[in-house]
Amino acid sequence: MNETTFIEMGFSTMEREKFYVTLDQSMLTLSDIKVDDNTIQYEVLVTPEERHKLESTLIAIQNHDLEGGDVLTFFNERKADRDKEATENEIGSLYALLQQYGTKETKDLLAELKK
Repeated sequence: MNETTFIEMGFSTMEREKFYVTLDQSMLTLSDIKVDDNTIQYEVLVTPEERHKLESTLIAIQNHDLEGGDVLTFFNERKADRDKEATENEIGSLYALLQQYGTKETKDLLAELKK
């Protein structure tokens, strides 16, 4: 397969690096280190641009979590509902990226979670 065909198929010729996306209640991170404890980590292979996309999505989710801590938000049900919907959309985007960039093991695990 030549480079042009490879690119036309939606693949990048840039080298991909292995990272681990950690999804834990207290921690949403992207790291090149695999943690051996009970932390949930998804292995991905990404280019620098794809890495930035994952990091941006994780930051957006974290920022929404921090905003959700406003006590007055709970008295404004419409705002709370919008915030919840925005967070759910960002989490959905994150899982779509994990599916797109994940290794075979990650994709298999995500498929099991959908069942």
